[in-house]
Amino acid sequence: MKTRWNTLRLIVKIIEVVGWVLLCLGVVLSIKAIGRDEHFLGKLLAAIPWIGLALGGLLAICLAQLVQVFIATEENVRLLVACHEETNKMLGEVLGSYKVNIEQILLVLRAGRTIGHEVERPHGEPHS
Repeated sequence: MKTRWNTLRLIVKIIEVVGWVLLCLGVVLSIKAIGRDEHFLGKLLAAIPWIGLALGGLLAICLAQLVQVFIATEENVRLLVACHEETNKMLGEVLGSYKVNIEQILLVLRAGRTIGHEVERPHGEPHS
């Protein structure tokens, strides 16, 4: 099956890579900022921007993976529709052949005969 959404896939991968870079950078810089100051409040205030950077990176990763889920869902639905259409086609062919066979049997029975044997008719009906 032909792949679709190639440009979107590329953009999503770039966003995901940027998200990982931001997450790692934010964690490393937060740890570095915490080590600079001696007071707890100073450490916290120094780390807040870098924690925000890490959270932004995590959000970018989550959104990129969510878009990948949507793309995979679309592909799976398209595959299911193709399988459904193929199954309906095969089922139509099988049932069509059964319909032809049943119609032939009915024609034979209406003619009052089966292959090599007379059909027993209810009393009072004349034989063909």
